[in-house]
Amino acid sequence: MVILHIKPQSVSLLQTKKSVLSGNETSWASQTPGKSVTKDSSFVSVDLLASCIKEVLSEIPKLADKDVSVVLDHTLYKLLRVEIPEGVVQADYHTFLKDQYIKSGNNKQDQHVFEMIVKEFENKKFGFVYTFEKSALATLEQALSLLELKPTTIVPEHLAFYALFEKTLRLDKHEHILFAQYESETLEGYFFDTFGPVSISKAWRKDKVNANNIESILKEKADAWAKDMPKLNRIVIAGSD
Repeated sequence: MVILHIKPQSVSLLQTKKSVLSGNETSWASQTPGKSVTKDSSFVSVDLLASCIKEVLSEIPKLADKDVSVVLDHTLYKLLRVEIPEGVVQADYHTFLKDQYIKSGNNKQDQHVFEMIVKEFENKKFGFVYTFEKSALATLEQALSLLELKPTTIVPEHLAFYALFEKTLRLDKHEHILFAQYESETLEGYFFDTFGPVSISKAWRKDKVNANNIESILKEKADAWAKDMPKLNRIVIAGSD
């Protein structure tokens, strides 16, 4: 399995594969190109993205698979969360969610790739609609093609991060979580509840953060969240630094 995580200021790659002794070997590498590989909600260029990915690949001993799962930074997609009413049957999920997406003010369907995920709980159903620009997809596919790679799945980082702790959540307790990631002096935060991402608009990023200041920043963000929303039940921190 090969996972490529693309952020404005960094490109990371994680590879897991079976070893000779039937265990798992893990390889990880990251590059900070010195300038952003993204601009607004797309990529700067095919050449810059391909160059950054190539640099990361040079740090991996041998790539076992040409199929790549891509995790995109939250600035590259739009994410909408919708609770699906009881009366909507499974065959109508796609139509219902697309209608809700249009009603939310997103009318440029012809310029975006539209994907959805539905999560069902004991008595609730939530649809997560995410879209990204077709031009961004074309740039990504071209950059990977130059390196003889192929994207098999493209996932918003909100959903990728949620998957990390999803199995620890209790359905009988409606939890609210702040997931924070610290890497290369950048601290980022994303809010979730038991059912998934809460709102992409609430995601935040702070640059040039000293590790000693992480606790005070997280407390500030948690207090700000609690002014309008239920108090956080936990804070999850991840990162390589």
